[in-house]
Amino acid sequence: MCDYNEFREENGYQNEIPRWVWFTGQFLFRFQETLEHYPQTTIARFWEDFKNSQGLQNCQGFHLKNQGTLLMLLYGLLVVPRGMWERRGQDLPDFSFTTRNRFDFQVGNQNMTTIDFLKYMRHALAHANFEIDVEQGSFKFFNRQNFGHGDINFRVEIDHCGLGMFVTEVGQYFINSVLIGI
Repeated sequence: MCDYNEFREENGYQNEIPRWVWFTGQFLFRFQETLEHYPQTTIARFWEDFKNSQGLQNCQGFHLKNQGTLLMLLYGLLVVPRGMWERRGQDLPDFSFTTRNRFDFQVGNQNMTTIDFLKYMRHALAHANFEIDVEQGSFKFFNRQNFGHGDINFRVEIDHCGLGMFVTEVGQYFINSVLIGI
């Protein structure tokens, strides 16, 4: 039985994220193994077998473009290459940031530089300063001054689709512009 309500916290579904990340990772690992050992397996057959093996057949909510996958990708693109954003930010190629209008700036300067925005997002992700509202389909990211002990100086909200578009934009920028210059 799949009851995601048991994982809900007061401020969203943060405890659900490790579960989504785990299942997404298992999907990828098992898909590669299936391709190596049973290359004739169809994707549809693999998907059904995977859901059955993980007990996910009754979870209509499980999909691969889930909250955990988006956060995992953002972590890998913004948090892990910390030095790039922290020290080389102003020296990086221009990032057009066409998804800026998808973010609702609730606290902070809506006209901040793109590099400053990416730094705030990096801080929010690195310190798990986010909330997920599954019913509304939105994510809120925030940053606190003074290493997490002060007032909130950055808070944005974005819907699931917009966050997916932002992840794609950051990923394409990182792979196509930044890594070429390193």
